[in-house]
Amino acid sequence: IIRKKSADGIIVLSITPEKNIIDKIIKSKIPVVFIERQIQGISSVKVDNFRGGFMAAVHLAQAGRKKPAVIIDSYTANRDSAEYERLLGFKAGLKGYKISLTNDNIVKAQYNNIESGRICLDKFGVKIKKIDSVFSVAGDTVAIGFMIEAKSYGIKIPRDIAVIGFDDMDVASAVEPALTTVRQPIAGMGKEAVNIIDGALKGKLILPKNITLDAEL
Repeated sequence: IIRKKSADGIIVLSITPEKNIIDKIIKSKIPVVFIERQIQGISSVKVDNFRGGFMAAVHLAQAGRKKPAVIIDSYTANRDSAEYERLLGFKAGLKGYKISLTNDNIVKAQYNNIESGRICLDKFGVKIKKIDSVFSVAGDTVAIGFMIEAKSYGIKIPRDIAVIGFDDMDVASAVEPALTTVRQPIAGMGKEAVNIIDGALKGKLILPKNITLDAEL
């Protein structure tokens, strides 16, 4: 697309290109906006993932949960990712209440879907008896999968284990009990991305422009 200049503007969702591609984007002068990735020299729109993770930790701590666990995904290893920022925020929030998150209480979902969430329960193994809360850095669908599997083992949600997701997808309110989650203003993020492209094409905006929107528990 960049080489052929077959688009007037590009919106990129949740991926981080290699450096040579980033250099080509900058040199092309085509307005580009990254959603959920902040790359130097390029416009971006993201939610405050650190703050979202922080709020999740505070919510659990204030509810008396002192033995937290986290479900991460394959993106969390990337320090530029939204998932990594969520994890950092969660750890920072726990620290304020002198609660630690051990590596033994972190499991990885292979995919961002319900089935992977179900498998994560088995990955905890016997450790599941020693945790009282789970924060799904990997998002709502993984959290819901975990809840479904937990309930099949007779684990009461949230009495035995409180669960928090991230995204506020429609399905979060369709499960029983409804999933506590960190809301991303997804429609607002899309609108801001389009506004950046439009402003650049009309000569009203000098790029790059980086926007961070608030998360909400």
